[in-house]
Amino acid sequence: MIISYRFLLLSQFLAGYLVFFSLASFAAGVSYESYPEARRGVFITTTALGQPGTSGIQFIETGTQDFVVQTDAVLLDGAQANEFRVKTPLPLVVKEGGAPQILEIECTPTQEGIRTATLRLLSNEPNQPQLAYPLGCVGNYKLRPELAFFPLLNSGLRFPQTQPGKSSHTWLSLLNAGANGTTVEVSSVQISGAHAPDFVLKLLDSTATPLTYDDAQLLPAQNFALPGKQFPRQLRLDCTPSALGERTATLSFSSTDPNFPRLSYPLICLSGTAVAPSDILLSNTQITEGDGADTLVGVLSTLDGNVGDTHTYALLPDSAPLFQIATSTSSSGISSRLMLKEIARYDAANPFYQVHLSSTDSSGLTLDKRFNIEVLSKVKFDAEVYSQTQLVNTVDNSETFRLIGIVQPSPAHVGQHARIEVLYVYTDLLGNSVHLPAILIKNGILESNMRFDLFKGSLLYLPGQIEVKLSYTLDSGEVRSDLAKVLTVKPNTPPQDIRLEGQKVTENSPVNTLIGTLSTVDADRGDSFVYALMNNPGQPFGYFQIVGNELRMANSFPVNFEDTRSLNIKVRSIDANGAFFDKDFVIEVVNQIEARISGELFSAGVLLPKVSSTPVTVYGDRPLTLNARILPEPSHIGKTAEVFYEVALTSPDSVLLQNRVVLKSSVSLRERMDYAAFTNIRADLSGAVQIKIGYRLLDTGEEFSEQVANLDLQAKTPLQESWTKLAQPLCSAAYRQPEVLDLNAHPETYQGTNTLLEQINALPLLKEAGLLAQQDKLTGQLLVEVNQQRLAWLPLLLQANDTADTSAAVTLGTRNSLRIRLAGPPALQLIAQPATDDLCALQTALSQQGFTQLQVQNSGDIQIGNASEIFSLRPDLTTTASSNATAGFFPQNDGTALLVYRDAQSTLKQQVFYATPVWGEALLAAVENGLFESPIHLSFDLNAKHYRVIPALKATRGTQATLTPVQISHAGDLNADGIEDLSVQYPNGDRQVFYAVTP
Repeated sequence: MIISYRFLLLSQFLAGYLVFFSLASFAAGVSYESYPEARRGVFITTTALGQPGTSGIQFIETGTQDFVVQTDAVLLDGAQANEFRVKTPLPLVVKEGGAPQILEIECTPTQEGIRTATLRLLSNEPNQPQLAYPLGCVGNYKLRPELAFFPLLNSGLRFPQTQPGKSSHTWLSLLNAGANGTTVEVSSVQISGAHAPDFVLKLLDSTATPLTYDDAQLLPAQNFALPGKQFPRQLRLDCTPSALGERTATLSFSSTDPNFPRLSYPLICLSGTAVAPSDILLSNTQITEGDGADTLVGVLSTLDGNVGDTHTYALLPDSAPLFQIATSTSSSGISSRLMLKEIARYDAANPFYQVHLSSTDSSGLTLDKRFNIEVLSKVKFDAEVYSQTQLVNTVDNSETFRLIGIVQPSPAHVGQHARIEVLYVYTDLLGNSVHLPAILIKNGILESNMRFDLFKGSLLYLPGQIEVKLSYTLDSGEVRSDLAKVLTVKPNTPPQDIRLEGQKVTENSPVNTLIGTLSTVDADRGDSFVYALMNNPGQPFGYFQIVGNELRMANSFPVNFEDTRSLNIKVRSIDANGAFFDKDFVIEVVNQIEARISGELFSAGVLLPKVSSTPVTVYGDRPLTLNARILPEPSHIGKTAEVFYEVALTSPDSVLLQNRVVLKSSVSLRERMDYAAFTNIRADLSGAVQIKIGYRLLDTGEEFSEQVANLDLQAKTPLQESWTKLAQPLCSAAYRQPEVLDLNAHPETYQGTNTLLEQINALPLLKEAGLLAQQDKLTGQLLVEVNQQRLAWLPLLLQANDTADTSAAVTLGTRNSLRIRLAGPPALQLIAQPATDDLCALQTALSQQGFTQLQVQNSGDIQIGNASEIFSLRPDLTTTASSNATAGFFPQNDGTALLVYRDAQSTLKQQVFYATPVWGEALLAAVENGLFESPIHLSFDLNAKHYRVIPALKATRGTQATLTPVQISHAGDLNADGIEDLSVQYPNGDRQVFYAVTP
């Protein structure tokens, strides 16, 4: 599973107000703070009925373990509970030491006025597992002031039970449900009744920033105003009972809302007697083999009816001797933890230890409880990060890398069903964190060593740290997890320098003339760069252009040595993150002896080669443009002349057609004259074409002309030329591959209604066998899966024949070439050559042996070489899985080679390659009756003698500068099989051995 995305960290807002926290204490075990705190209430504002409004509860972890709001532990009750919902998926986890998390709550009011409910949650905090939050929202703000409050009047205000002399508190929220500009005044706030001295009312100073729980924010009860469309004012009531039993009083106040001129709330506070502890809780009951002394097992806590009571813990004599109790005191109080006293050991026959604990409260009342502590067998979670072929723990911001997760389950779990998950925790440079969970396998069988492709790519714009945490969950519910890898992503480094190899251009160079190659110096591994010209001389358009990383000429005849000896340009290199570097270069203009009469001919915007004895093929349906330049003889300057171009066409039936076009009938000759002879014309003709440009002196009638084009004109672009081609695959080493046909595209010259791939899949051979051909978008390979084997071809050539046999067929040649004939009209024939299943894996394997250049021939053969040697190979069609082979490239003695590699899913695969002639066409042209009998055997006749040979995998590069015919000579018995072998020298000097075999 590969995951590729960009993180976006947003500031966390609570109902439009940014919340800050000041943490003053740190507790052992599970501990948390929330804003607002439980019982204080969450208020949500909205302005229209039926429209949702949101607010939330922010949880902060303040202990030594993760705080968790449990899954399926949400209960909404109350008068309008159906108008509220919790939006945040559960469980909500606040990691130990991690960023706060918000539980988002939504209210969609159906009626005007205050809407209320109570949200009840269940957490893993042992002292307060059940949390309750009053909820309120207002639908449609009134135009007049209106007092709203929660809890409602008839519910009264109840306090958590406490003991005499110990305080507990609750909250009352008051709100003006009117619009902006309205105000409700609250006055005469008082507490009365028999036990009034046991109660204290305080007002929260809503202007205090930051919003914390500091008592300095609580003001004595006083008169205050409630402006419209603002958050509620909070009143905190404290109860400190002076005696046992129920303590009661009444809170009352006045308001300027005529509907509520005077309000009162009953106050009920219960003070109980000392009761014994009701339960002992241990936060964890599992340890792992190998855990050492002083390893924390779990945090101890006690459920007790006396809120705030303290407890001491003891191990009773029948407890296993492996454990001890540690007690510490901090600003948060006393913390007791169960710890290991010695190394934990795993016993498959009895993986449990018994612990017998007692808890004694401050009154001396005691409770004891037994726990079974399970010892888990050790599980290994790991991850490997590969940059190219190197293992790393740190990657550059723009570097392409591969992340592989490793899970080695407990031997006791191998063979069981489990869900395997990964959790990515990304922390940016400011300390903000994002948690991204993903399921790798929903329900799979655990194996002893499992590897997963977690990510492949780069993390642009994401400097920081990534924690990779792996886990698996058994059907029994047992979970095993651990941190597998901490990966550091370094911030981007801007480019540091630009280099230009080649800074000269010959005057009058045509469009696309290569001047030099650009490269960038950058500290980041694997960074990519885009180049731009920030200063480009030339009017009205710049002289230069950048194509990829090449500086080229941008228009015709732009630079003349006599006018300009050098040109200044500024180049900008922009890296993958958008950082850039600028550098100035000077381009030197080189003088040349110019042709007096010259021209440039373009076909569909592409400049054609200069005139030569070999005609250039052009197609009449592609627009042709001719630009002419005349540099008259110095003695002709100032004379009057006629400027013309002349086209001579010899048709296929040898009919000569000539046409002269006068560009200027009377012009005074200047030192240089440039003309657009014709622009974007189409010629529906065929034949040999010669084009001349010249001028005729009107006073003498003398003509001066030069041939500027020698063409083979064809009326229509062939199907092969008009079909869409795919880009080459990107690998790290140097390579070349022929253009591959896009089987999902339609050319303009083909009228078929289905794509080639759709027609191929409709062939009976594939359809009846239930096979499906696909084309890989990255490599262009035509792929067919057959019996867990993958067949791969490169679709290279497409031919059309209106008179050909219209029946469809599939033919596989001796050397595994594929020919597919599709019924017409027009009948199409697709020719595809066998392909390497993983070109990049092949390059990686060969580059480790010093072969860094790879070239795929039009025949499908592959050449890999260095300065002195060449591998000439032909790939077999199939790849197979290999469970125990070693990755690499392995030449064999039988004329074959084996590539063993890991595919994108990290599965070990292997592919066979056959030796083939380095220059097969040249060799077959030099012999008689040349024939490939199989992918590896070649037979031919030479000097009245028949040979059957196997080419050697490796050939030697030639050094001679001139071409010579193919030379074949006897080389003796090189492989000691009793048959004399051959040595072949190709026209460029490359040498290859051919081992003779018995015919």
